[in-house]
Amino acid sequence: MNMKKLMMWAVMMLMVALMPMTTSCGDDDDENVALSSYIIGNWRCFRLTYYYGGQTESRDLTKTGELSAAYYEMSFKNSWNVVFKYWEQDTYGTNHWVEENGKYVIKGDIVSVNDSEGHTYDFLFDPKEKTLCIQSSAPINGATLKANVYLRK
Repeated sequence: MNMKKLMMWAVMMLMVALMPMTTSCGDDDDENVALSSYIIGNWRCFRLTYYYGGQTESRDLTKTGELSAAYYEMSFKNSWNVVFKYWEQDTYGTNHWVEENGKYVIKGDIVSVNDSEGHTYDFLFDPKEKTLCIQSSAPINGATLKANVYLRK
């Protein structure tokens, strides 16, 4: 085998050997995530959206302030347990932090949370936005309520 053919053969083998190491430059942010592993961690309510008479209004939520009664946090554990916290006003008008324990199950893109009093809340997971959304089952004063929740990092 002459030197020119040997050199060409070596270059081709090197290219074939390096092919598996190449990666694409695609945007990983658009990938869907698996809910069963992504759910683990701390989530907080960050937006309240009302639908009323064809109109939509969204408000951002914080722990304190005008809509603090609608603010809540959830901490999902590997053991199918969930701890949720929310602000509650006592009979004296003082807000305080309430913590409850519960259980959760995952059915497809739905996370069902059961609290200690036997109430069940269904959250829809959006794998592209990576949010959990809860929507009230009945209108409140004629408005439908939707609360968006996201994972704190």
